[in-house]
Amino acid sequence: VIETRDRSRPTFLYLSFSAPHLPNEAPDAAIARYAEIGDPNRRVHAAMVDELDRAIGRVLGALDAEGMLDDAIVLFSSDNGGLVRAAAPEAMQTASDWILRAFDRPVAIEALEFLVSNVNDGGSDNRPLPAGKGNVGEGGARVPAAIRWPGHLEPSRFDGFMTISDVLPTLLDAIGEPEAIPDDLDGASRWAALRGGDDAGPLPDYVVTGFSGMAIYRWPWKLVDPESDAPRLHHLEEDPFEESDVAAEHPERVAALVRAAEAWPRGPGPEVSMLGILWDPDRFGGPEDRPPWADAARERAESP
Repeated sequence: VIETRDRSRPTFLYLSFSAPHLPNEAPDAAIARYAEIGDPNRRVHAAMVDELDRAIGRVLGALDAEGMLDDAIVLFSSDNGGLVRAAAPEAMQTASDWILRAFDRPVAIEALEFLVSNVNDGGSDNRPLPAGKGNVGEGGARVPAAIRWPGHLEPSRFDGFMTISDVLPTLLDAIGEPEAIPDDLDGASRWAALRGGDDAGPLPDYVVTGFSGMAIYRWPWKLVDPESDAPRLHHLEEDPFEESDVAAEHPERVAALVRAAEAWPRGPGPEVSMLGILWDPDRFGGPEDRPPWADAARERAESP
């Protein structure tokens, strides 16, 4: 794709990897490089991350071979925290334990094996952040990211708040097109902050959801379970591991965040229930009756 690009136009490449992810699988040679890791799930997880790194290296190598690397903004980000047992709802953990007492692995009933695997087979480790994938704890919501643009960004560590909603306005600002940022975006440009400057103003609120409910961020504050009778409030700059609930000390802030959560726009729920996913995990509720999205995009691009 890089070698055959349209050289008359700027290049945009979006590459979405499907691993590390369940099922745990990687080439034997990659797994062998981590033979010292005793936990087999963790060992294969490390091999998957290794393969990810090598694939990204191939992309950077192709950019370098084309003379594009030093003129390219490269942004990498995970999509959510790693899968760990502690992040699963207690009911799923209890069901998984019951299944394992009744059946050997792999469980012959596909839906039950799917549940057991998602509870027990994750090879991630989000510590010291609590919880993980599917949970609104920082172990599920906070992810690593890196951005590279020689001559524009100096090597440094950025500990500020940035969300996936901020990516588009940040990149538009970076390339000198801040006027192209739509007014109705949920995010804001973080370009000045990434370059070591101060934030221009208050950051937009941000919401995450999961099996454990909902959390709303108004940096540096985070309100967990705003729809419950006892929401928890954390100051993430002082308490990134969510060990101290300070809701009782800040009742007005809690009330303001509860109102913001109640007003947060909500779309329709998923068309497929969790039972439907467990019943048919391969197809998530039914046969695939559409062409793969990549093929459909290619056909649209090639059509006159």
